[in-house]
Amino acid sequence: MDIVDRIKEFIADKGLALSQFADTCTIPRPTLSQLMSGRNSKVSDVIITKIHVAYPELSISWLMFGEGDMYVPIIASENENLSAAGGSESE
Repeated sequence: MDIVDRIKEFIADKGLALSQFADTCTIPRPTLSQLMSGRNSKVSDVIITKIHVAYPELSISWLMFGEGDMYVPIIASENENLSAAGGSESE
């Protein structure tokens, strides 16, 4: 599986239309279409960066190399950390 296949898998997993994915990532629709159809097989660093900015939950290691899980582990917010430590915002 190459990077384009992994992009397709991510789009399918999120239930997105290609146009919606392109717009969210600010990737020109024709550019994404060319990538998905195989007319352009090179995924530039700019495209990868745009995908990462739009979808920070997507693992870059998985996207680029197929390593690990598709999604990065969820990091608890500060409020959840305070609650788990016994703190309270009302104190």
